[in-house]
This record gives sequence, structure tokens and C-alpha cells, in this order.
Amino acid sequence: MKTTANIKKTISFTAIFIVLYVVIGYLLILGYQHKGFLLISDLPIEKPGIHKIAFKNFNRQAKYDLIFLGSSHCYRCFDPRIFNDYGLKAYNLGSSSQSPLNSYSIIKKLIPHTKHIILEVYPVTINTSGKESYLDLYKDIADYKMLLDMAWNLNDISCFNLLFLKPMLDYSNRNYVVAQDNFYDGYVETDMPRRGNVKYKTYVIQPEIADKQFRYLNMIIKLCKKNNIRLDLVYAPVPRELVIKNEDYVINNISKIAMVLNVNKDVAFFMQRYPKFLTPSCPD
Repeated sequence: MKTTANIKKTISFTAIFIVLYVVIGYLLILGYQHKGFLLISDLPIEKPGIHKIAFKNFNRQAKYDLIFLGSSHCYRCFDPRIFNDYGLKAYNLGSSSQSPLNSYSIIKKLIPHTKHIILEVYPVTINTSGKESYLDLYKDIADYKMLLDMAWNLNDISCFNLLFLKPMLDYSNRNYVVAQDNFYDGYVETDMPRRGNVKYKTYVIQPEIADKQFRYLNMIIKLCKKNNIRLDLVYAPVPRELVIKNEDYVINNISKIAMVLNVNKDVAFFMQRYPKFLTPSCPD
């Protein structure tokens, strides 16, 4: 009799837990998609975006000659079709505000799929914690192990809490259709530049934040060298009107990291930050 009673209690408890999880989770999702909740997210979680398609369409059975990683400068600059025309199979896994911390978790998954990675390194994203990128990827990808790895590296309780609610978020967005116009293997094509002068923010590099990203850049280089993967670091072109104070701190550290770890000449840092052809009317 006691065994039967215990089974009934367990079933009842499980049923109540599931109901509460569904109800509370759904209410939280409705809330933080708009303004955020304490210990859940201090930034809004938007609907799935184009990166959902990019990661979903990535062929995990294929071998790529080139894979691109980085911020929006990456997924709006590197068009795989151009490389395909030269016989190189390429794919773009850039995402919004993707920092080295975020890229590191992604690269761990890419080791079997390529021997050459192009990593876009933008001082502004190196000046972030990586949480904004995590939240962007959180809504778009279904790889819980990758997200857990990022959450661990961020050491942010809200990122762990979000993982608990992700099944509910994915379910609530199950019928959401992501527009795929101007999208090609992770690359998002911009129809035309912005008209008129663009007012850019002034960014200030904070060494204490950047230093953590440099540690992950170090880890990326070592991981690639260990797995015989060529790594090229690229600072994509930006308009001269974009002001980044203390920018040299980032550039000098990246150059130093690439030089020190470049024992076998398989790491390179390419930089063309202020080309003449970019004007304030160009998209950033």
C-alpha cells in the first residue's frame, strides 16, 4: 500500500511540476521577449532570426574549405558564393555581436568540418562580455551543449536560467517563419547603403573587458593549432567616422597574440580598418 501511495505522490508531484513549468515558463517568455526579468535576462529576447537558418542549414556531414566566424561585419561581408566560384566550399556562421568567447564555443563544433577558419575580430565586440551574442544565438540555435558551454564561460546565472526555459521558447516559436530574402549560406546581402550621413557612436575600449576576450582568442588559436586548422584573423573595413577610443590596445594585443603563437606560420592577422571607399553613407 505504501508503494502505491508513493507512486501516486510521485505522479502527482510530476504532473504539478510540469503544469507549473509550462505556465510559469510561458509567462516569463512573454515577458522577457519584451523587457526582461531579474535573473532571467536584462536584455530582450527577440523572435528567431536569420542565424537560425544559417546554423540549421550548415551541413554537418560536409567538409568546408572555409568557414567564416565573427560579428555582423562577418555575415554581411563574406559572401560564400564568391569563394564557391573559385572552387572553394565556404560557409558563413557569423552572428550579431559574436565575440571570441562565443566563437570559441562554435569552433569546438567545427573541428571535424574544416581546415581553415576566417575569424573576424572587431574591437567593439572584443569590448563586450559576449552576453549579447549569447542571447542572439540562444533564440536561433538548438545546440544546447554549445549554449551551455557559452553560459559557463560567461559565468552569468541568467544565461543558465534561460537554458531551463529554452524548450518553452522553442515551442512558442515553432510556427514562426524566418524571412530568407538576400540570404546565402549564412551571408546576408545588403541591398543598398544607407542614404545620407550616418551618425556613429563613440566606443571606448575597456582593457578589463577586452582582456577576457583576448584569453579566448588565445584559446581559439591554440585549439586551431592543435587540430591543424589554419586560422586567419580579419579586421573588416569600417568608415573613418566610426570612433573607437583606445583602439590601439585591441590591435596591438591581437598582433602580439598572433605573433607569439604563430610558431608554424598558420595564423595571420589582416587589417584594413579605414579604406578610402567607405563613407558615412555606407552601412556599418
